[in-house]
Amino acid sequence: MKRRDVKPPDSAKGLISRGTSAKAGTLMRPQSESVKKTSEFGVVRNVPFTKGLNTGMMNNHFTSQTESQKDLLEKFKSDSRGIASKLTQLTKKVSTKKQQIKKVAHNTEWGNEWKKLRKIQRELESEIVDEMKAEREEYYYEIMNQVEEGQNNPLKSIRESIHRLILDKIERTTCEIYNLENEINTLFKNYESLNPNSIDMEIDNNTFSADEFVNNILRSFNYSIDTTLTLILEEFKKKINQIIELYKQGKVVLTPHNWASEDHERYKHVYRQYQNGEHFGKNLVSYWELLKNTLPTKSETDIKDHDMWYKKVHKIEIHKIKENKERLLKDLEKIESISKETISFYIESEENKKKEELERKRFNVIAEEARRMLEEQLILKEEKTKVDNERKAKEEEIRKQEEDERDLRERERREKLKEQLEKYFKEKEEINQIQEEERKKEQERLKEEQVLTQKLNKERVDFRKNKEFEKLEKKKEEQKKREEEALKREAQLNKLIESVYEEMNLLEIDIDTKRLNQPTQSLLNKQKEEEEQVEKLKLYGYTADQLMKDRKFKLQLLLQEAGLLNTDYAREIFSTLKPSRLTRVDNLTTDQKTRIN
Repeated sequence: MKRRDVKPPDSAKGLISRGTSAKAGTLMRPQSESVKKTSEFGVVRNVPFTKGLNTGMMNNHFTSQTESQKDLLEKFKSDSRGIASKLTQLTKKVSTKKQQIKKVAHNTEWGNEWKKLRKIQRELESEIVDEMKAEREEYYYEIMNQVEEGQNNPLKSIRESIHRLILDKIERTTCEIYNLENEINTLFKNYESLNPNSIDMEIDNNTFSADEFVNNILRSFNYSIDTTLTLILEEFKKKINQIIELYKQGKVVLTPHNWASEDHERYKHVYRQYQNGEHFGKNLVSYWELLKNTLPTKSETDIKDHDMWYKKVHKIEIHKIKENKERLLKDLEKIESISKETISFYIESEENKKKEELERKRFNVIAEEARRMLEEQLILKEEKTKVDNERKAKEEEIRKQEEDERDLRERERREKLKEQLEKYFKEKEEINQIQEEERKKEQERLKEEQVLTQKLNKERVDFRKNKEFEKLEKKKEEQKKREEEALKREAQLNKLIESVYEEMNLLEIDIDTKRLNQPTQSLLNKQKEEEEQVEKLKLYGYTADQLMKDRKFKLQLLLQEAGLLNTDYAREIFSTLKPSRLTRVDNLTTDQKTRIN
């Protein structure tokens, strides 16, 4: 439910206006643009102007403000006690309203409406508690900030700032208390008006007055009526009368029943036991039997007709009455909120006009005072600038003399440096000429030595070429002799083989291809050595591809990455998981081998 902001009553306004000044009263509404501009010139009443004050004035001002702070805090405590007493009164009112609402809801059939109202009330109370807690913390921090500001800036009025803050707090708290009372009263009224059994006697008896309704709204503003406001109120009265006419047109009259009130109450008691007909499908027989036992004077047809009337006709009529009343309440609340907004806007605009006029006059006074003070400051500034210009002219003259002396010393230094550089370059040029002559002589000497070395090298090359040629000739002769000796040996061997064949008759022996194709003994020995080497290097483990095909090995890697390898969960999984292939015999234990055998 939205909270409507309502102004406090006259008693609350008296609490706010106590001990306030003309300036503190302006805190009721935000300042206009003209008032905001005055902050550029400072507050003239308390401290005329920040510039031009000596330390003695500042210290006196600060001590006077800090001494009055104790009185201000005492006043704040007394105001807080008044607010606390008002809060206790409010809690008592809330408790009494609760009891009244509970009593009315207990005597009616509309328990659901009571639950809704109770829920809204709890939410409202919790919101108020949270808001008050947050505001207390905010208020404490604001007070501390104001005190720190006053300690750092002695020219600021601590009394005025804290007093303004306390008044603002009292005003807001009083408005909230008043709004809370109004909300609880409206909730109770809305609940009573939503009960279909209670008829709005004022509307039925034509005693409802739109004038009284509008006057109640206007009474909360405490404002005198003028011509423009009268026209606005007349329009609202017309709207209210139209809403009442629509309500009367849509009003439904309840169809009466022919039973006695005692019999009807007994029927309703049985009907409530079965939760408004929700369990008819399960307990239909017992429901009708209980009705017959409760109403022995009524026949079965009378009971069924009355049950049909209560479930359909009576419920529909009550629903229509409730809808008509809800529509009436919504329309009245809507017209009430619109009228309050319109009246408050009109009153606020009129008050703003008056305040702007007062602020304009006040601003003119402040501006005149500020203009006078600025003129004084300009005169002081001109005198200061004149003294500064004279001082700067003297300083400029002294600076020029120093610069001339510095330039003279710099010229003398550069001339000396120039002479030293010329002397240095001359000496360097003479040294370079001497070095160039020596370098040329050295080059001529090296050329002569190079010619002599070339002659010697040529003789050496010729000698080496002759030696190489002689060596090649000797090698050719030796190669030729070796070839002739080899031919002689081959001829002798051929003769020997022919003589052996002739003596042993080997030419007549048949050729054994099987014996020729079989491996020699040396080849067999070599193969045997290779087999022994392979046997030594035989692999009895698993390759990487074979391991990655195993599900158990993959699961082990995943559990190790997750840090679950040495847990009971991993042991349980490994015990239930079957291997992807049988274990090799050479990897089995002795117990496993005995089990297999």
